[in-house]
Amino acid sequence: AFVSISGSRLRACFHPAGGARPTRRRSSKLIMLSSSPSSSTATKRVPKDTQIKLEAFANKLADAAGNVIKPYYRLKSLDVISKLDKSPVTIADQKAEQAMVALINAEFPDHVVLGEEFGSSQLVSESGEVPEFQWVLDPIDGTKAFVTGKATFGTLIALLHNGRPVLGVIDQVVTKERWVGKVWDPESMGTFLNGERVHADSLLLRSTDVALKDCFMYTTTPEMFIAGSSDEAKYKTLAKQVRNPLYGADCYAYALLSSGYVQLVVEADLKPWDYCAL
Repeated sequence: AFVSISGSRLRACFHPAGGARPTRRRSSKLIMLSSSPSSSTATKRVPKDTQIKLEAFANKLADAAGNVIKPYYRLKSLDVISKLDKSPVTIADQKAEQAMVALINAEFPDHVVLGEEFGSSQLVSESGEVPEFQWVLDPIDGTKAFVTGKATFGTLIALLHNGRPVLGVIDQVVTKERWVGKVWDPESMGTFLNGERVHADSLLLRSTDVALKDCFMYTTTPEMFIAGSSDEAKYKTLAKQVRNPLYGADCYAYALLSSGYVQLVVEADLKPWDYCAL
């Protein structure tokens, strides 16, 4: 689902493939195609037995990342390094990604991998050829929360098939919560928390025209909207109209959205590893 905002109303729109139609783009060696049913690549469905195998493997990746991350949680001696973009990274981020990449390379050596910490293990061709399968990994989304002992961080795992996201995982190892969303095809889609199906807020499901005053809205930080930009102005206008603007949940906000506890997550400047699993 995706939303458009007009005046004081939130208009929910639903696409048969389960998401908004992304335009063709290349970013950080990620290629995405339109998820329109008319797309020739989108109509090539993954066999059911392969779906089951890949879903089980995605859970295996989340387990591996969690096993690395958990011992470092609330470890006060943990070193925090600033990357070139000044975002923090720890050995937990790096080792968790390496553990997942090692499993992918061993089990599916023909799959392309894009990770936040180490980039792509296999380059997409300059001609723009789309890989059949591509994993997009963020070992710890919300590193600032992680290093300050707040359990709103998560491991994000996405699988793209012919450039279209078909499987996404949000894993919170501390609270032992794992959301798995799948959109293999219109008949095989849904989101599950620890194996139980969850839904967005019934307010959104009942109506395609919802008052903003009834919505809780999460944003990781309002500082992600560049000061003086049109995005900042739009965000401030929106924040005044919702029931409550809330901050600081990172990927956990999207998990709460999928489970029906909040109605909006509004953010900017997201990278492929931030959004593909969502």
